Amino acid sequence: MASSSTAFFLKDAGFHIRNVPKEWNDWNLFHVFQSFGRVGYCRVAGQPNDNQVQLGFVNMLSMADAEEVRKNLTDGILIGENYTLKVSDHKNIGGALLPMASISVQKLLSSPPPKNSPILLSSSWLPLNKEIEVDVVDYLPSSSVAEDLFALTVLRLNDPVAKEKYDSMHEKMNAYAQLVPFESDFPIGYDGVYRESPRSILRARRISITKLYLLDLGRIVNFEKNRCFHLPKVFQSIPTRVSLCGLDGLTWSKAAIPSFDNIREVVQKWGQMENSTIQAICFGFQGCINMITLYCGKSVLAERLHRKGVCEYLPRSQQPRYAYSREALLQHNNNGMTAHISNDVDVVKDLLKKIDGVKNMLRNF
Repeated sequence: MASSSTAFFLKDAGFHIRNVPKEWNDWNLFHVFQSFGRVGYCRVAGQPNDNQVQLGFVNMLSMADAEEVRKNLTDGILIGENYTLKVSDHKNIGGALLPMASISVQKLLSSPPPKNSPILLSSSWLPLNKEIEVDVVDYLPSSSVAEDLFALTVLRLNDPVAKEKYDSMHEKMNAYAQLVPFESDFPIGYDGVYRESPRSILRARRISITKLYLLDLGRIVNFEKNRCFHLPKVFQSIPTRVSLCGLDGLTWSKAAIPSFDNIREVVQKWGQMENSTIQAICFGFQGCINMITLYCGKSVLAERLHRKGVCEYLPRSQQPRYAYSREALLQHNNNGMTAHISNDVDVVKDLLKKIDGVKNMLRNF
């Protein structure tokens, strides 16, 4: 990548912007000018006295990009949907002439992590005991999944809050894509970014020598080194949009385990076959895995698989409820191993007595 002196403050490639709408920030201005070429610097500087519009500064990455901006001006005016910007050349542009010039788009997005620090994003958790609409997507392999656990990957649908969060992140990632050369490698099992198109990048996990998994779309694509880059720190805090799930209440026969991949392929087409949307309810968690029940119309996936004879199914309502004694929990925590947990009635009574004792103590305090 070019140095900041040439990439962000190129002489005769800078513009002074007036009449910037009051509600705009750097990213709104950036997206106007990125349609003409690569943007090296973009800044909404503040408001003049009338407090209704703002000033802005833009510097393109090359003279060709700057000329493309000039070609689209009409008497110094750039008109678009809900905006009319007054654009003029910013002559002899330099760091000293730009307000807060050190805050470039590159710095706004942070820098990529060191190559010796592999990144692994956390998986999304589903809400407990709430029916949500999902799509079963390409399976994301995970070392957290036991051999005898049937796992699949789902993408939550119709979630406006999550959509807004991910859309905002991708907007910034697309800006980042204009500033860095993409030709990098990252280890199998770890995460980076993938250039899907010239102006769009997505977070991805390398799942084999030749394949990547798009973590926010649930899709597998081919690995191409010249379209990959290390994941910047600013894009690591949001979990993957896909969620790793297991089917609650199922116990599989050993003979069925080799067929898991084939079963997943059928489940991915389940909604189309039933001509209905797929619903999920999460009942709990097994490590980092959401334990769910899947429905489609009046059909329950676990019941259908049980009828096929490949597994045993125990609905959540019939699963035993365990009482955990304080001693058993301490043993589990201190030894780092699974303790014997009893569901004996005497344990429950003993636990209730201890609770009543604490209540009495608090009353007398």
